[in-house]
Amino acid sequence: MAMNKWIPESDPMVLRRVGKTGEECAELAKVCSRITIQGLDGVDPATGESNRRALAKEIADVVAQCLVTIKALDLPREFIDERVNVKRDQMAEWEAMFSAPAA
Repeated sequence: MAMNKWIPESDPMVLRRVGKTGEECAELAKVCSRITIQGLDGVDPATGESNRRALAKEIADVVAQCLVTIKALDLPREFIDERVNVKRDQMAEWEAMFSAPAA
């Protein structure tokens, strides 16, 4: 593997966008971990919010941040849409593996 220079990002707008998107993804990951421990219908003891509601809220926050970042960084929307479709199909195939076999 060829070695190359690593030059950190310095554009404040790029740093804001990826920083905020990363923060929202981390908050979603936190809720997903809490659901693994407490269950989907559990309640956060600190806030009283249901895990189901928190999951919906954090998914919405991540989707919003992703859409803003796609636009702000001029990311290739067609490629992203194609990749979303591929991943959606892969997840449907994976979920189908857990369905009861036909009699």
